[in-house]
Amino acid sequence: MKNKSIGLYKILYESNSKKYKIILHNKNSLEKFYFYCSANYAKNIAMASEGVNSLDLSQYELFLNLLSLLKIKISSILIRTCNSSLYGEIKLIIDNKVHILNSSIHDSIIIGLKSLCMINIESCLLKNDNIGKKTFFDDNIIEKRSVVSEIDKLKKILIECINDEQYDSAALIRDRIKKLALEK
Repeated sequence: MKNKSIGLYKILYESNSKKYKIILHNKNSLEKFYFYCSANYAKNIAMASEGVNSLDLSQYELFLNLLSLLKIKISSILIRTCNSSLYGEIKLIIDNKVHILNSSIHDSIIIGLKSLCMINIESCLLKNDNIGKKTFFDDNIIEKRSVVSEIDKLKKILIECINDEQYDSAALIRDRIKKLALEK
């Protein structure tokens, strides 16, 4: 089964389920894949994709620093399914040998985003319309709404960073808010 490289497409809040929908896509096609997660994981995935450092992401930084000290490289991340469960495989290169570290899909994606390594997904998980609603990706309506909701989320994170005296992260988030506001 062929695996395809993916990237983060959108993060949306679903009021019905009270969870966040993380939407990944194949950059070379219209194929998309999504999964639901809690607000904390959604926030961490968003911050990792923007390169924001935070206390919540410090465990991932520690893990990546440890790998670096041990001269272990992350080759790629693979999102897989087994018995209807999603999980991630982190492919590590240790002394020119491949080792697989299984992890949650959330942790795998965050590590992939922070380490800038390729994130792959089993092709059976990607669909041209696995969201099921064509209007969901109507750029005229949804894009504006998602930019506004992303700005609102970032404003909340900005306040948290300021309260936690994480001024470097706050400055990055402030700049991202300004950029998004100009795109509206």
